[in-house]
Amino acid sequence: MKKLLLCVIIVLFCALTACSNFSNQQRSRQINEWLESDRIKVLTTTCFVRDLVENIGGDRVSVIEMIPMTSDPHSYQPTKVDLELLDNASYVIVQGLGLEHKTFNDALLSQTKKPCVLQEYLMENCPGKLIKHEDTGQYDPHIWMDLNLWSECGRGVLQYLETVDPENRDYYKKRAHHYFKSLDSLDMQILEQYAIIPDHLKYLVSAHDAFGYYTKRYFRNGKDRDQHRNISIWGLSPEASLSVKDLDFVLSLIKKYKIKVVFTERNLSFRALQRLKEVEPNIQICLEPLYSDNFSLEVDDVEELLKYNTRVITENIKEKGENS
Repeated sequence: MKKLLLCVIIVLFCALTACSNFSNQQRSRQINEWLESDRIKVLTTTCFVRDLVENIGGDRVSVIEMIPMTSDPHSYQPTKVDLELLDNASYVIVQGLGLEHKTFNDALLSQTKKPCVLQEYLMENCPGKLIKHEDTGQYDPHIWMDLNLWSECGRGVLQYLETVDPENRDYYKKRAHHYFKSLDSLDMQILEQYAIIPDHLKYLVSAHDAFGYYTKRYFRNGKDRDQHRNISIWGLSPEASLSVKDLDFVLSLIKKYKIKVVFTERNLSFRALQRLKEVEPNIQICLEPLYSDNFSLEVDDVEELLKYNTRVITENIKEKGENS
């Protein structure tokens, strides 16, 4: 067992460190290009929102994220470089819903004249689509995991760009229409992939609670459509401590639903899943880490992230289910 765990750790270490290849030199080049651009400079907090703006804004805007795409947005703190970005930005777009660290958002919004906060748009236009954890009062911020909901965020970005740059309104509308069609098409493809998988296999055990929107959207099946099929060890914050009670609860669900595989995540510690494996040796650990809170050089947009995660999840739950 110890040799097996060591092999798993080595494989995961290689996979996890691969996403750190986004070097300081590359980041510096990205920042310099943005600073030197003569287009409308848009600063977003995260790589996910940056992806939205790039797809809708096209060549009318130059966009950069403040939190580097391989960093954890939950814990990121602003730097002196971020203040320079903020000083040079024409407009700032924030996601909200607790994704960015509170002190980070407070400092950012206090210095921004015309911020766009996507949380406000979603709360006004589609509050029923958001997942709120009643025990903590926290909203789940991982909204890009549901492409139908992500399109709503895109409409918020479109509305903002039309407001601040009305001369290019038709251009933004055309690009947004094309992008929303692409998201809708992928959304349907993912739904079709899960439609042929037996319902009893549609459970996803991960390190932290980043896949609630994903499982609610794509694991649905009639009467229990809203059943929460994402089982996480840490909850919404990957910084949370892990108690014996938490571990026992996850293990009880694994046994109850006869779950055969658990999934690692990029940029997150392997220790919790390692403890699961030690207690429940029959559980399999997927060696391809899922993307949750960041991109990489290989997967650098929301559509690629959803394609990658869907492939990894479907392949593993089907394979492990067939072999059970």
